[in-house]
Amino acid sequence: MFELVNDLVKGETYHVVQTSGFIEGDMIYLGGSFFRYWDNINSFQVHQRYYNFYRYVTKHEYYTKVKEKYDQTSLDIVLKRLVNEHFEW
Repeated sequence: MFELVNDLVKGETYHVVQTSGFIEGDMIYLGGSFFRYWDNINSFQVHQRYYNFYRYVTKHEYYTKVKEKYDQTSLDIVLKRLVNEHFEW
């Protein structure tokens, strides 16, 4: 599974896709605007505004986020039923 990210972390591997839809593949972020392919030692510069960067998400991490969002939504529903939306201290 993939998650679209805006803030890149140095040393992490990202799935890079051009905004036009062409898939570049998996690349390692070196910092600044430099990347390299995971199996190559050559690095190159990428203009970040023309690309979308996706981070790999494990199933465990995905389901944890889904559960947290579900719990927050449930809590909001219960609080709205117990306390009026216009309630103020």
